[in-house]
Amino acid sequence: MKITFGLALDGFRPSVPGFNHLYCGPHGLVQALELRLGLATESTGGAMRLNQYLRVLENTSADNKCFFSESLKVDRWGTAATLLNMRDELRMAGWNGADSPMPRLQDLSVVEKQTQKCLAPGLPDRIERICAEIVTSSLGISEIQCVEPAEHLPFRLRCLLEKLGAIFSCMPDPELAGPATNLRLVQDCLCGRDISGKSWSEGDDSVVFATAFSEITLAHAAVQMLRSEERPTLLATASSVPMADVLNISQTPAPALDSASPLRPVAQVLGLALEMRWEPPDPSILLQFLSHPVCPIGHGLRMALAESVADRPGIGSKGWCDAIEKCRERTRGKLSPEEVAGELSRIEKDLEDWIFVERFPRKDGASGATLAETARRVEAWARKRAAVPTDEPQSRHFASLASTAAEFSGIIKESTTVSPEELSHILEQVSGSGPVAGDRIAELGAPRCLADAGAAIEPTDSILWWGFEQQEPRLSKRWSLEELEHLGKVGVRLPTAENHLALARARAKRPFLAARKQIVLLWPRSRGGDPVERHPLCTILEAKLGPLPIRNLDRDESLIKIDRPVRPLPLKKRWINLSDSTALASRREESYSSLSKFALRPFEWVFHYKAKLRRGSLKEINLLAQRGNLLHRVVERLLEPGCQVKWISATNDEFNCWLESIWPRLLETEGANFLMPGSQTGGQRLLGDALLSILDLVRHMKEADAVSAEADVHMEPIPFEGTMLGGIIDLKMTNRQGKTAVVDLKFRQAKPKRKELATNTALQLAAYGKLVSEKSGGVWPAVAYYILRSRSLLAQDLTFFLHPLLIKCSSASPGSEAMWSAFLDVWRWRRKQLDSGWIEVPIEGTDATDGTSGCPSSVPPLAEWTSDPSAPRYDDFKSLTGWEATQ
Repeated sequence: MKITFGLALDGFRPSVPGFNHLYCGPHGLVQALELRLGLATESTGGAMRLNQYLRVLENTSADNKCFFSESLKVDRWGTAATLLNMRDELRMAGWNGADSPMPRLQDLSVVEKQTQKCLAPGLPDRIERICAEIVTSSLGISEIQCVEPAEHLPFRLRCLLEKLGAIFSCMPDPELAGPATNLRLVQDCLCGRDISGKSWSEGDDSVVFATAFSEITLAHAAVQMLRSEERPTLLATASSVPMADVLNISQTPAPALDSASPLRPVAQVLGLALEMRWEPPDPSILLQFLSHPVCPIGHGLRMALAESVADRPGIGSKGWCDAIEKCRERTRGKLSPEEVAGELSRIEKDLEDWIFVERFPRKDGASGATLAETARRVEAWARKRAAVPTDEPQSRHFASLASTAAEFSGIIKESTTVSPEELSHILEQVSGSGPVAGDRIAELGAPRCLADAGAAIEPTDSILWWGFEQQEPRLSKRWSLEELEHLGKVGVRLPTAENHLALARARAKRPFLAARKQIVLLWPRSRGGDPVERHPLCTILEAKLGPLPIRNLDRDESLIKIDRPVRPLPLKKRWINLSDSTALASRREESYSSLSKFALRPFEWVFHYKAKLRRGSLKEINLLAQRGNLLHRVVERLLEPGCQVKWISATNDEFNCWLESIWPRLLETEGANFLMPGSQTGGQRLLGDALLSILDLVRHMKEADAVSAEADVHMEPIPFEGTMLGGIIDLKMTNRQGKTAVVDLKFRQAKPKRKELATNTALQLAAYGKLVSEKSGGVWPAVAYYILRSRSLLAQDLTFFLHPLLIKCSSASPGSEAMWSAFLDVWRWRRKQLDSGWIEVPIEGTDATDGTSGCPSSVPPLAEWTSDPSAPRYDDFKSLTGWEATQ
């Protein structure tokens, strides 16, 4: 067998495969030799090996005062990872663990003596074992060619190759580019030939330096070159996701541009499941776990629970319990009696295994055995999913997750206590760089692809280098000059910074020497908001050949030719007309929110209710509404029939004691985000707001001589203009004289609500007043807003409350009955427009119409009901209603 070896050749595939010819890097070479020598053993994961070394460090530190003892107390896993890297670096450089007069080296020597039987071998240990066996074994290797100079190789690896009789620096002679080209000039420069008096030739595209602000712009340029007849070899040394996406949408044959990532959905399940073990449970993590693309909980149950958590962050709220019960009811209704028991049992087991689990305070840490139990559950679930005949990449992901969970369980099970920080360290070590997606394979006709500049060992006409940027890691100074001097005396040859730089430069030169006609070098100016440094080779070329002819693709379009016509975005317009108005017919039932959209922003009513356009399914906790929701819930609890205190007779102290007793449980079930570190002060502040605002609300109720009150009142629908009208009233009360009042609770919004009462356009209060009047023989109730944040009761009159903040109304006929009557005129006006197919879009950037330009008039029957396009609001449909001409 013939072997071609290079530090960057692990995974390399030659353009023309040869029989019995192996191309490999360090790992491939060691595996091949171990197989031939009968030394192959089951590999040990890096995290498990780190755990083994950590145990040795802790034992050593317990018996002796070592240089790493204090660091080990502060950061066990980080310290162990650093020391294991130092140990392997020393071993690769020829260190054998001998005693040393240098204190740090002596401590590491003591540790090394304890690792003989309990530390799985690393790459240098495996190489040492192979070297010992080569003397007495025949390997059947005819020739080993090493493309690296011997001085660039780590010491033990160089010794192994020398024992095998390797020939070093076996790079093929470059087939140089044509004379008088920029590519030939660069090749001569990198090979050390005389280039005095020479500089870049204008108009010569044999070497192209190109950059852009966006990687998408670069990706389009790269794809256009890959589609050309030249078909350059692709060298991708940076993330190629943008280019893979552009290749896909342009229907261009793509190579297997895959990269490993720990952020792939399947790989994230273990971390999310382990995070469920902390007390208090983080609602954002709970929501991520339930709404994740893959989850061990049944789809119907977890989606219902996710809806509950997004609305009321926590576990155990009324909505949470209702979601579980509805899931059980759906199961009973859609399955046969024989299947129901099994499915109900699965629901209970899902809750028991993943939700209602034992939890541990973050400050105290969690039991390692308990965390290992969760990991074993993830492993068992992942193995079942891997065995299901689905697409192959997905099965590989589940198999990888099962392996990761098993390794994590083996590491963590013996730990007495694990802190959240340690858990993150272990997960990071176990997950590594994550699994490869595996869903991208090289398509027929795709260009050849390399992942490392050092792998460019074959001549090729053209090379496209994606990611021509700074990539060499910053070298950390681990050893003092005295330590390096001592190590050199005992035969330990650690690579110097000069060695690293020489190796990096030698590998970076290879693509230039491999190209025969052209090399194109692409890099972005920014990635993720951070500037990207160009490749260090640019500095060398600039010093010898003058300023580089760099093309800015944001301005220079010579490399990007768009062959599709550009379609302008649609401009904003005030009216949309449908030829078939039957699609705009009335709905079966309306509510306040739909009435508001219908009257003031009819396009929202059409898009939301008729076109059924909705936000994406990605669920999130609405933190802006969270405070108001919790205070609403306190009012509901206070007015429940079984409440421990009676609002009508309780003293302030009794109310305070009651609220403080229910508050912790309320946060656990509906406001767990306020229990998280950093948010607890906000929860305490909100408790203070609740004490003051609800006491003030009760004071207003008592002054009005109220004798009964209900919260969250579901009103039966009533007939309304050919349809039905329904709603839920925040607060409804009756006083001793039999008068009724409706109060809508708002956490804030004092200014807009005052304006509504001043102009007699408080549609929400009018709609609720109409619902109550229909059920009370036509008697309209008093109406008011109560602003919880500012403790303001807003009303137009004193017909019910004695001391509200009176809002002077400009209307000649104030009150909810007059509001409703005026709104009916507006409703019928809008209904007539929709019946004719006209939909108004009253947004900023459009002008109102007067009915003379072929479009209906934008002016409603009553001017105060005119929509204000400039009013601040979040618009779900902003991108659907047109763009400014300048955009």
